[in-house]
Amino acid sequence: MRRAVALGLVVLDEAELDGMEEGEPHQVWLCRAGAREAHQARWLVDASAGGTAVRAAFTSVVPSGHAVSATFGWTSGRVHPDRFSSHEDYAGRAPAGLRDRATSHIVGDGYWLWVINHRKAGASIGLMRLRDSPGFPVGGGLQGWLDQHEPELADEVRRAGGLLREHHGSFETGCVSELVSPRRLAVTGAAAASIDALYSSGFDLICAANRLLGSAIELDLDGGDLPRMCRYGSRLFPSLHQHYLALARDWYSLTRNPQAMASRLLWDNAVYFSFTAPWLCSEDFVDPSAFAEVSSVANRVADLHTSVMATSRTWGEMPPATWPVGSVDQSAVPVLREALLDLRTRRSGAALLEQLTRGLERLEQLGVSWFFDVGEALQLELSPPPWNPYMMDVAAARADPSHLCRGRRRLSPAPDGRMVSWLRP
Repeated sequence: MRRAVALGLVVLDEAELDGMEEGEPHQVWLCRAGAREAHQARWLVDASAGGTAVRAAFTSVVPSGHAVSATFGWTSGRVHPDRFSSHEDYAGRAPAGLRDRATSHIVGDGYWLWVINHRKAGASIGLMRLRDSPGFPVGGGLQGWLDQHEPELADEVRRAGGLLREHHGSFETGCVSELVSPRRLAVTGAAAASIDALYSSGFDLICAANRLLGSAIELDLDGGDLPRMCRYGSRLFPSLHQHYLALARDWYSLTRNPQAMASRLLWDNAVYFSFTAPWLCSEDFVDPSAFAEVSSVANRVADLHTSVMATSRTWGEMPPATWPVGSVDQSAVPVLREALLDLRTRRSGAALLEQLTRGLERLEQLGVSWFFDVGEALQLELSPPPWNPYMMDVAAARADPSHLCRGRRRLSPAPDGRMVSWLRP
């Protein structure tokens, strides 16, 4: 904001919209300090949490059916996740002190919460759950809920001075039907979409909306094809919202199964860093002409992602007694490391397409491994997934995997000759 003001932006604090009239330019009336002020603007962009007359003038919010509740609390002292347990398996899973400096996620049946120590002092705790699920904080508030469901964290919160304040809220997630209009009206932020806090996807949606509407405004000022850009942005943004929404809906069905959840966590991050992030960060994201090239890879990633999500849901719904023995072996997933290294350079055009194709190839290998290890462990009857019609015989495929990835790419075996494994006995 300071940079924008230095470039000439005028900021009107504590102002409320008191009326508008569309035109060229638009007429806007604001209330500030008890007085009514008139202003003119070529563009009107609504970023308010509840939406204003600007949003109502050209678009509407389409509810998703995914309703969530959230509770947030704050402490004056720091919370130390390393003290949750002295068991050597827990203590040895991360270097000493690392959890204190990172975000710790704690997941249980139908809920997930996080603990963040602030840089200078204090900590924040957030709890998310489906709105109609049982066990939401009542009576004793968040502290009482922690006492019942997460006693180790509850004890740490007390050592940190207890909860200073709490905030409770429920909301129905949704997305606008139109992001930006040729009438020079647009929405962003909470006015454009509401989403589950999972993976901090709201931040991506804000960035995506700002980039799309910013490009539309620049195109308008340069005399370009504004209606085409508006159509593109208004189709792309709801699709991105649907992608994140599907992840959030799936997540709550997996929280009761730690292996299914941990495996999906790795898979979702592999998809994000192999495809979603490089595309969102590229200049091509706001170029309608470039989308035709990217869409061919995007469709293949979507087919693969859909297959893995369906298998993980089957896994998550199985009773605990049937879970395979083992834990997710992150060291056996080089996809994440390779994708992160690939992200160091922002690309566009042919270079971006090559990067996304590399990511797709890695995801295909990971997907084949997923179906082998998860499918065999759960004794699922796997039909050939749509992204890979050649996967017919698991035993034959393990003996000769060269035909699995559309007959073009060989899978990279592990040092002992096995293919990359998701589960470690």
